[in-house]
Amino acid sequence: MELRIKRLQANAELQRIIAALSGYLSGRQYRRIPELFAEEEEIWASMPWGTYRGREGLERLFDGLYRALYGDEAGRPGLLTVHGANTPVITVGADCRTAWGSWISPGVFTLQEDGAPNGLRSYWAWQKIFGVFVREETGWKIRHLQVTPLFTTAFEKNWAEAQSLPWNGIPAEFAPDGPPEEVPPAPDPAGIPLAPRQIAPWDRSDEARVMRLELAAEAQRLMGVYAEYLWSGRFDEIPGLFALETPTVRAELLSGVYAGPEEIRNAYAALLPAGGTILEGVQSLETPVIRAAGDCQTVKGVWVSPGYRTIRLGDGTTAGVFAWRKYAADFIVTRDGLRIWHLHEYGLFDSVWGSGEIRTAGVLDGTLTLPAGTPPTTPFSLSEDSVYPYEPAVPRQYGVYDPDYGY
Repeated sequence: MELRIKRLQANAELQRIIAALSGYLSGRQYRRIPELFAEEEEIWASMPWGTYRGREGLERLFDGLYRALYGDEAGRPGLLTVHGANTPVITVGADCRTAWGSWISPGVFTLQEDGAPNGLRSYWAWQKIFGVFVREETGWKIRHLQVTPLFTTAFEKNWAEAQSLPWNGIPAEFAPDGPPEEVPPAPDPAGIPLAPRQIAPWDRSDEARVMRLELAAEAQRLMGVYAEYLWSGRFDEIPGLFALETPTVRAELLSGVYAGPEEIRNAYAALLPAGGTILEGVQSLETPVIRAAGDCQTVKGVWVSPGYRTIRLGDGTTAGVFAWRKYAADFIVTRDGLRIWHLHEYGLFDSVWGSGEIRTAGVLDGTLTLPAGTPPTTPFSLSEDSVYPYEPAVPRQYGVYDPDYGY
């Protein structure tokens, strides 16, 4: 029990550390950032332009380069850098001494540039953050940090047409110690104990409370892995996240409802290689509301999903598309651990960069042309005349799964 609680605490601590890193960067608290790193020689931070090693390297990066760009705590007019962190995938080692995490990081930043309006140029910057963490006597700290760009482009440019790389001109005194590096991959996560059938729906014992927290954390991790498989093109691995041994497994995507293991396999296999339409894309997951059932056999969750696509249009040109969705899911405990039982994708809107026009989600990128399943139960087309419904419903506390309220 003690080790299980420590793993839950570690999960929360890692998210706090990355959130603190974001806050310190945007608030120009550069001297506090190295405090988030471990007290050991092998610490490093890998940025898109290179890797900074040891305490001296971290200070050169944050208290040196970033301070030179954005000023001291008082700041400089018109300059900012903000990078969020969502879609966490966290794995805590079996001994609870080491942990691994990854996040999607939508962000923006502004730099002083000659020739730019008012001498300032703003950038979109979506990134992936990877980290290896170690538990010390004072708590969890970062051992290795990797920041990898998904795309970076000036506000006025379409990311599908031009990528801007403002970090090509790093001053020599702030140069990295070497090229960018990658953190080692996380091991398979420790399994969550299966709930014995005798747990009562409203059991308030420590065992039941801890298990519900474990199940909620695992549901978040599974959806983070789902998002990671989507953006990295690992479509053939997605069915393994589902409870395929359960006949009632189901996925409702924008193109239709896919019921049963075989239809789910076929739907995601059709994304290989994405029909030549989606060249790249990311659906992040944020604003989670997750509830584990009182009997510890199922979990329910909903997420908002801001995303983007780079797509090939019918005339052969490429376009950047803002793609917003919502996701809801029921999870079920299986002999292999927690798995997705019912997945439901809700379309919000798509919008081609710079067009000012909103479109029905899935029309532009071709996802509505997947093998036809049963027609979707929640089609929605955003327009000036439409009213967005209350969907998906936010999960409330529940004792046992009720099929009338499934996603």
